[in-house]
Amino acid sequence: MAKAKNKMTNKPGSKAIICDLIPKSPDKLSKGATIDPSAPAGTTTNNKTGGWRTERPVRSDKCTKCMMCWMYCPDNAIGTDLEFDYDYCKGCGICAEICPVKCIEMKKEEK
Repeated sequence: MAKAKNKMTNKPGSKAIICDLIPKSPDKLSKGATIDPSAPAGTTTNNKTGGWRTERPVRSDKCTKCMMCWMYCPDNAIGTDLEFDYDYCKGCGICAEICPVKCIEMKKEEK
C-alpha cells in the first residue's frame, strides 16, 4: 500500500505551511477581521460588558489623537471622536497600555 504524501512540511523555507493557512478569499475571514472607521462605538449591542467593569479609562489633555486606542480596543468602545462608550467598555486597559503618550489612565470604578 502506498503511503499518502503529506502536503504540509516542516522544512525551513517551505511555503506550503504558510500558504495553506492564508484564506483564499475575504469571505473566509472571521466577522471581526476588518476595521470600519465609520462604525459607531459599541456596535455589538447585544454585548454591553460595561456593567462588570472594575476600572474605567480616563483620557487626559495630553492626547495627540493618534487613534491607537481606537484601533486596539477589542470592544469598539472608543468612538472616532475618541470618546469612551462606558456601556461597552469592559475596563481591560488595552487602550491605556497601547497609548504612546500614556494619556489614558485606568481609574477605579465608582459604585
